[in-house]
Amino acid sequence: MQILKKTESINWAIEALDDMPGIGRKSAERILAETGVEMEHFQNESRFSSWAGCLSVRKAPEKR
Repeated sequence: MQILKKTESINWAIEALDDMPGIGRKSAERILAETGVEMEHFQNESRFSSWAGCLSVRKAPEKR
């Protein structure tokens, strides 16, 4: 219950991350505990994923 109370103000960010494939609620909470919700210090999503140690997945073009 304490975690829910402490994360209440950033629930919108937790839910946004939780909607991403491969990221559950606990992972979202851990990510935001490390980074906070202000992402201005990351130039783009590639920089953020590099900092987090995650691969940036890009959709490959479909073969004809």
